[in-house]
Amino acid sequence: MKFYLDTNIWIDYLNKKRTNHSNAIKLFNKIKRKNHLILITELHIYETKITGYYNSFEKIKNELWKQGLCKGIKIKKENRIKAINLNNKKDLGVADYLHLLTALKEKAIPISNDKHWKKISKIINYNSYSYKEILTD
Repeated sequence: MKFYLDTNIWIDYLNKKRTNHSNAIKLFNKIKRKNHLILITELHIYETKITGYYNSFEKIKNELWKQGLCKGIKIKKENRIKAINLNNKKDLGVADYLHLLTALKEKAIPISNDKHWKKISKIINYNSYSYKEILTD
C-alpha cells in the first residue's frame, strides 16, 4: 500500500508537543510494521522548510528511505494547472489541491487532519482519511 501524508502529519510526528503526536507515532509504526510505502514530493520539502521542520523531516525521511518505506515522486505539471483551476472555483488552497491530486495520480491513500482535504476529496471524488479512520483496523 502507498500512503500520501499531509505535511501536518509529518509535523505531528516530529513535534512531541502537538496534540496528534501519539497518533502520528501509531500511524508511522503501522506503516513500518506492514512495510507500506510513504510518498513524498517537493511540496513536502517546501512546507517543512517554511515551518521550520525541514532538518528533522529530512532525517526521518532518509531513515525511512533506507528501510525502503519512503519514495520521492515528482508533482506533474498537469496537476499544478488543475490545482490552480480548482482553487479558482473553490478557494481551499492550491497546495492542498495539489497534495490530493498527486495522491490520486499515484493511487496512494491520503491522510490529513486538514478539514480542507475532506472538502477537496468530495470535489475530486477521491477519499482522504484522518488518523481515526486509518488507525482503526
